[in-house]
Amino acid sequence: MENAESQAPMSSLGLDVTVPCEARYLPLLRQLTQRTVELIGYRESLGEEVVQTIDHAVLGAFEDEQVYTYVEIQLATTETCMRVRVRY
Repeated sequence: MENAESQAPMSSLGLDVTVPCEARYLPLLRQLTQRTVELIGYRESLGEEVVQTIDHAVLGAFEDEQVYTYVEIQLATTETCMRVRVRY
């Protein structure tokens, strides 16, 4: 990761992640979204807002694991916008 750390922020990125709807995966999703937002290059305060928004969006699925079987997060960025899609 050291080489990636010194590179310029990404201008275009697509990421699709699907995990079982089990509470043990929640920290993984948070770390993944947090690291992705950092790599994109958003300033820290905006990045934290994005991570918190995604956290809030997936928490509903993890509150009742009997109802949902998986959680899917899709992140897509361009130079001017970011699209986030959470499905469960």
